Amino acid sequence: MRSYSRRLLLPISPRPADQHPPARRRGAILSMELVLILPIFLTLIFGVVELSMLTLARSRVHDAARHGARLMSMSGASDEDVRAVIERTLGPTLKNRAQVSITPGKSAGALGSVSVAIPMNSATPDLLWPIGFSVRGKVMRASAMTVMEHDPSVSQVASAPANQQLYGGLSRHRN
Repeated sequence: MRSYSRRLLLPISPRPADQHPPARRRGAILSMELVLILPIFLTLIFGVVELSMLTLARSRVHDAARHGARLMSMSGASDEDVRAVIERTLGPTLKNRAQVSITPGKSAGALGSVSVAIPMNSATPDLLWPIGFSVRGKVMRASAMTVMEHDPSVSQVASAPANQQLYGGLSRHRN
Protein backbone atom coordinates (compact mmCIF):
# COMPACT_ATOMS: atom_id res chain seq x y z
CA MET A 1 0.00 0.00 0.00
CA ARG A 2 1.11 3.41 -0.85
CA SER A 3 1.67 5.92 1.87
CA TYR A 4 0.47 9.45 1.42
CA SER A 5 1.87 12.30 3.30
CA ARG A 6 -0.33 13.89 5.83
CA ARG A 7 -0.31 17.20 3.94
CA LEU A 8 -2.03 15.69 0.93
CA LEU A 9 -4.79 14.10 2.96
CA LEU A 10 -5.86 17.22 4.79
CA PRO A 11 -8.92 18.94 3.34
CA ILE A 12 -8.34 22.19 1.48
CA SER A 13 -9.29 25.06 3.69
CA PRO A 14 -9.09 28.83 3.36
CA ARG A 15 -6.02 30.61 4.57
CA PRO A 16 -5.85 31.18 8.27
CA ALA A 17 -7.15 34.53 9.48
CA ASP A 18 -3.72 35.70 10.52
CA GLN A 19 -2.48 35.62 6.92
CA HIS A 20 -5.05 38.15 5.60
CA PRO A 21 -3.83 41.73 5.53
CA PRO A 22 -5.79 43.99 7.84
CA ALA A 23 -8.32 46.37 6.33
CA ARG A 24 -6.19 49.38 7.28
CA ARG A 25 -3.26 47.99 5.35
CA ARG A 26 -5.41 47.39 2.24
CA GLY A 27 -6.63 50.99 2.40
CA ALA A 28 -3.06 52.24 2.69
CA ILE A 29 -2.03 50.22 -0.36
CA LEU A 30 -4.90 51.65 -2.40
CA SER A 31 -4.02 55.17 -1.27
CA MET A 32 -0.40 54.64 -2.28
CA GLU A 33 -1.47 53.37 -5.71
CA LEU A 34 -3.64 56.44 -6.16
CA VAL A 35 -0.79 58.75 -5.13
CA LEU A 36 1.49 57.12 -7.69
CA ILE A 37 -0.97 56.93 -10.59
CA LEU A 38 -2.93 60.20 -10.22
CA PRO A 39 -0.13 62.57 -11.34
CA ILE A 40 0.53 60.46 -14.42
CA PHE A 41 -3.17 60.32 -15.27
CA LEU A 42 -3.67 64.08 -14.77
CA THR A 43 -0.59 64.87 -16.87
CA LEU A 44 -1.99 62.72 -19.65
CA ILE A 45 -5.40 64.43 -19.49
CA PHE A 46 -3.86 67.93 -19.37
CA GLY A 47 -1.59 67.03 -22.29
CA VAL A 48 -4.52 65.93 -24.43
CA VAL A 49 -6.46 69.11 -23.62
CA GLU A 50 -3.51 71.42 -24.29
CA LEU A 51 -2.52 69.65 -27.51
CA SER A 52 -6.11 69.79 -28.78
CA MET A 53 -6.35 73.52 -28.11
CA LEU A 54 -2.98 74.17 -29.79
CA THR A 55 -4.02 72.13 -32.83
CA LEU A 56 -7.25 74.09 -33.16
CA ALA A 57 -5.37 77.41 -32.84
CA ARG A 58 -2.79 76.29 -35.41
CA SER A 59 -5.55 75.46 -37.86
CA ARG A 60 -7.19 78.85 -37.34
CA VAL A 61 -3.90 80.74 -37.77
CA HIS A 62 -3.10 78.91 -41.02
CA ASP A 63 -6.64 79.44 -42.33
CA ALA A 64 -6.47 83.14 -41.47
CA ALA A 65 -3.20 83.59 -43.37
CA ARG A 66 -4.58 81.75 -46.41
CA HIS A 67 -7.87 83.67 -46.42
CA GLY A 68 -6.04 86.98 -46.11
CA ALA A 69 -3.62 86.13 -48.92
CA ARG A 70 -6.42 84.99 -51.18
CA LEU A 71 -8.42 88.16 -50.63
CA MET A 72 -5.35 90.32 -51.17
CA SER A 73 -4.38 88.60 -54.41
CA MET A 74 -7.80 88.33 -56.03
CA SER A 75 -9.36 91.67 -55.31
CA GLY A 76 -6.50 94.00 -54.48
CA ALA A 77 -8.15 94.69 -51.13
CA SER A 78 -6.77 97.24 -48.70
CA ASP A 79 -4.77 96.20 -45.65
CA GLU A 80 -7.75 96.98 -43.41
CA ASP A 81 -10.00 94.65 -45.40
CA VAL A 82 -7.41 91.87 -45.24
CA ARG A 83 -7.00 92.40 -41.47
CA ALA A 84 -10.78 92.24 -41.02
CA VAL A 85 -10.94 88.88 -42.82
CA ILE A 86 -8.01 87.57 -40.77
CA GLU A 87 -9.62 88.68 -37.49
CA ARG A 88 -12.94 87.12 -38.49
CA THR A 89 -11.20 83.83 -39.27
CA LEU A 90 -9.18 83.84 -36.03
CA GLY A 91 -12.24 84.38 -33.86
CA PRO A 92 -12.72 86.53 -30.78
CA THR A 93 -10.16 84.83 -28.53
CA LEU A 94 -7.18 84.85 -30.88
CA LYS A 95 -7.65 88.11 -32.78
CA ASN A 96 -6.79 90.39 -29.85
CA ARG A 97 -3.14 89.34 -29.62
CA ALA A 98 -2.52 88.49 -33.28
CA GLN A 99 0.33 90.17 -35.13
CA VAL A 100 -0.43 90.49 -38.84
CA SER A 101 2.06 91.37 -41.57
CA ILE A 102 0.69 92.11 -45.05
CA THR A 103 3.08 92.52 -47.99
CA PRO A 104 1.23 92.93 -51.30
CA GLY A 105 3.06 92.36 -54.57
CA LYS A 106 4.02 95.44 -56.58
CA SER A 107 2.04 94.40 -59.66
CA ALA A 108 -0.06 91.60 -61.12
CA GLY A 109 2.07 88.44 -61.32
CA ALA A 110 4.32 89.43 -58.41
CA LEU A 111 4.40 87.56 -55.11
CA GLY A 112 2.56 88.88 -52.08
CA SER A 113 2.48 87.44 -48.58
CA VAL A 114 0.41 87.51 -45.43
CA SER A 115 1.88 86.40 -42.09
CA VAL A 116 -0.05 85.83 -38.87
CA ALA A 117 1.57 85.21 -35.47
CA ILE A 118 -0.03 84.66 -32.07
CA PRO A 119 1.50 83.86 -28.68
CA MET A 120 0.78 80.26 -27.73
CA ASN A 121 -0.34 81.22 -24.24
CA SER A 122 -3.24 83.15 -25.78
CA ALA A 123 -4.38 79.94 -27.49
CA THR A 124 -4.24 77.60 -24.51
CA PRO A 125 -3.79 77.68 -20.74
CA ASP A 126 -0.31 76.67 -19.66
CA LEU A 127 -1.29 73.32 -18.10
CA LEU A 128 1.95 71.37 -18.45
CA TRP A 129 4.40 73.81 -16.85
CA PRO A 130 4.88 71.56 -13.78
CA ILE A 131 6.51 68.87 -15.94
CA GLY A 132 8.71 71.30 -17.86
CA PHE A 133 6.66 71.94 -21.00
CA SER A 134 5.56 75.55 -21.02
CA VAL A 135 4.01 77.54 -23.86
CA ARG A 136 5.01 80.84 -22.27
CA GLY A 137 7.15 82.90 -24.63
CA LYS A 138 6.49 80.67 -27.66
CA VAL A 139 4.83 81.99 -30.81
CA MET A 140 2.70 80.22 -33.40
CA ARG A 141 3.27 81.57 -36.93
CA ALA A 142 1.71 80.99 -40.32
CA SER A 143 2.54 82.59 -43.61
CA ALA A 144 0.82 82.37 -46.99
CA MET A 145 2.37 83.52 -50.24
CA THR A 146 0.33 84.14 -53.34
CA VAL A 147 0.68 85.45 -56.87
CA MET A 148 -1.08 88.78 -57.25
CA GLU A 149 -3.92 88.44 -59.76
CA HIS A 150 -4.93 92.06 -59.38
CA ASP A 151 -2.70 95.09 -59.69
CA PRO A 152 -2.65 96.79 -56.26
CA SER A 153 -1.68 100.12 -57.80
CA VAL A 154 -5.04 100.31 -59.59
CA SER A 155 -7.66 102.23 -57.62
CA GLN A 156 -9.35 100.17 -54.95
CA VAL A 157 -12.83 101.53 -55.55
CA ALA A 158 -14.14 98.12 -56.57
CA SER A 159 -12.50 96.28 -53.66
CA ALA A 160 -15.36 96.76 -51.18
CA PRO A 161 -18.04 95.04 -53.32
CA ALA A 162 -15.53 92.34 -54.25
CA ASN A 163 -14.78 91.72 -50.57
CA GLN A 164 -18.46 91.36 -49.77
CA GLN A 165 -18.90 88.97 -52.64
CA LEU A 166 -15.85 86.84 -51.77
CA TYR A 167 -15.94 86.87 -47.97
CA GLY A 168 -19.35 88.22 -46.95
CA GLY A 169 -20.59 84.73 -46.16
CA LEU A 170 -17.12 83.14 -46.01
CA SER A 171 -16.21 81.95 -49.49
CA ARG A 172 -19.55 82.30 -51.21
CA HIS A 173 -18.99 82.96 -54.88
CA ARG A 174 -21.54 84.39 -57.26
CA ASN A 175 -21.53 83.49 -60.95
